Amino acid sequence: MVPFISVIIPTYEREAILCESIASVLEQDYPHFEILVVDQTRQHHLDTEAYLQEMDAIGKIRWLRVCWASLPGARNYGVRQSNGEIILFLDDDVQLPPGFLAAHARNYDRPEVGAVAGRIFDRMKLADAQPGLTIEDLPPEAMDPGIAWYHLDLVHTIKPQQVLTARGCNMSFRKTLFTQHGIWFDERFRGSAVREESDFCLHIRRTGLIIWYDPDAHLVHLGEENGGCHDISTRSLQYQVSFYHNHFLMLLKNLTFWQGCRLSARLFDCHVLGHPPCCKSTSPLKVLTRALFYTIGFLAALLTHLSGLWNSGQTHTHHDKPKSSPRPPAPQRVLILSHTYIVPLNCEKLRSLSQLEPDIEVVVVVPKRWQPGGVQKGTIESQGWEDGSFRVVPVANWSQNHQGLLCFGLELVTLLRQFRPQVIQVEQGSRSIAYAQLIVLNKLLGLKAKLLFFTWWNLPYQLKPPVSWLEQFNLRHSHGIIVGNQDGAEILRQHGYKSKIQVMPQLGVDEALFSPKPQNELASRLGIQSQDFVVGYVGRFVPEKGLLTLCDALGGIHPEFNWKWLLVGRGDLKTAIQEKAQTLGINDRLIWVESVPHAEIPNYLNLMHTLVLPSETSQDFKTLTSVGWKEQFGHVLIEAMACRVPVIGSDSGEIPFVIGDAGLTFPEGNAEILRDRLTQLMAQPDLARSLAQKGYDRAMLQYTNRALAKQQLEFYRQLN
Repeated sequence: MVPFISVIIPTYEREAILCESIASVLEQDYPHFEILVVDQTRQHHLDTEAYLQEMDAIGKIRWLRVCWASLPGARNYGVRQSNGEIILFLDDDVQLPPGFLAAHARNYDRPEVGAVAGRIFDRMKLADAQPGLTIEDLPPEAMDPGIAWYHLDLVHTIKPQQVLTARGCNMSFRKTLFTQHGIWFDERFRGSAVREESDFCLHIRRTGLIIWYDPDAHLVHLGEENGGCHDISTRSLQYQVSFYHNHFLMLLKNLTFWQGCRLSARLFDCHVLGHPPCCKSTSPLKVLTRALFYTIGFLAALLTHLSGLWNSGQTHTHHDKPKSSPRPPAPQRVLILSHTYIVPLNCEKLRSLSQLEPDIEVVVVVPKRWQPGGVQKGTIESQGWEDGSFRVVPVANWSQNHQGLLCFGLELVTLLRQFRPQVIQVEQGSRSIAYAQLIVLNKLLGLKAKLLFFTWWNLPYQLKPPVSWLEQFNLRHSHGIIVGNQDGAEILRQHGYKSKIQVMPQLGVDEALFSPKPQNELASRLGIQSQDFVVGYVGRFVPEKGLLTLCDALGGIHPEFNWKWLLVGRGDLKTAIQEKAQTLGINDRLIWVESVPHAEIPNYLNLMHTLVLPSETSQDFKTLTSVGWKEQFGHVLIEAMACRVPVIGSDSGEIPFVIGDAGLTFPEGNAEILRDRLTQLMAQPDLARSLAQKGYDRAMLQYTNRALAKQQLEFYRQLN
């Protein structure tokens, strides 16, 4: 059986490149591994924060946040939290090839191997080297601890062999080195912690195990200048002193007298005098300055080494909580208030929430009377119902058709006194009177519940009193906010909210209803032939959905392809679409299906070879506080993914974040690029199948009702 690998990624102040590095690890086909991200960043960008929260919530990574910056401390912390037999350390700016984890793992079939050093295609070092340089056998000096550091080349060496040390961005170890032999990274290595991995590797010598270099375990190290393990600038005085301090600390801890003399001499010759391979300026002033840093670094290292007689310096290890420390408890009583849950089908995520743990009770308050508007005319009279520890409770309400003005009657006070919720979530937006009502009642009744709201709003807006006062009151009293999209989270930050935000949709997909199912009879009834490539759309026929752009894209498809356009929905734009299709000569390829019940939508999705959501940002909509519209989520995308249908979406609003790498996107309104995306899927069945599977996996992991319930419960834990 292959060994279980714990991949540990210490990170500091990295954003997009960190997410790309994690994605690179997740693409590995190795069967048995975990990813631990030890995050020393104080505050991430919103998109990075959302990505890490999402990956952690669905179990793709374990996101471990610490409040200090120390690379060796982060390594030790990660090891203590790990479950693997093999510990693999990566930097937060790397790209992995297929088979990378397997290449590390296979070396541990040899019992004498205690660590594996991987090859590093270092962007900066490759740029400085002569083209085509390769090394087979490292020179004998590469095994001499006094001078090895100037002869050990893990960039150009192409032959497997024993080495003295590994590089921190690509190295793995048997966990027994930590747990049985008691070797840990020395947290007294400062700044960028240069030589901390060399110090660790030199300690391995006493175990009788070897470090094996395997060039097949290679990666690309991007060498980003900012972030990573650098908690100080490489140009600062502190960095210069810590550079020499760390070299001398390694020397004092591990080397014999003569080995130490050789290292000191080479360090002075290269880094102070500037001789090759360092090739630094030989200006007398700069040499004297570097000599001063060299001397201060030596004295500082001597002091650090002597202090080790009474202080091990493992500051972060000593303050670390035991691995067995309990997670924050899940709330046992959750109260949700929203008009959305008048429809029983919309309650599935919250019903799943009530089933995640034995003691959780979920009560959903809905207005007794509500007028949805739109295609659904009249007033809905809400009905209460329950299923185990889940209940829907209609409560008398004021305002029956405006979610911001909605608020509830005195029955709510009785319910709050009896139920005494620990979490109160109002899903009516940031300017909701109902939310302000619950904030006040929470205080008056002494409930001490955590308060949060949900919003879809994703357009910039300006408020004036008294509405601006209402929003600021709501934001000030919120322990957390759940937002349906990235733009909405950014807007709330701009309005001054500084606490926790979770980005996730309000409703999930029912995987029992939306699943891959052949629809041969329905296809025959609609005149769809087996050779037809069916391009699908489900939704409203309105200008902002980009249907005229999709029509233009289809009108230019090469005649060699057989295709049909299946439009499921209704709306005023139908006539305009028909006229444009007639002009383009494709009217006979359109199939119209109107007024389909939601439960039957999966049947039509399963006819499609791709679903396209070509939404376009519009300025035609106006409210009292903002102008415009852009896609808030695109729920039909995750429904199609669950049916294993590949998706194409524009870059309007949240669409690119919903699709991720599990589909194709194009610039909104660009018919030419959309046509190219359609042609790709028509001409490349393997690509279509691959994207269909990726989309299905993404929907099952992130967007089912149960998956969203888990994310929501984990967010509640963070509020404690």
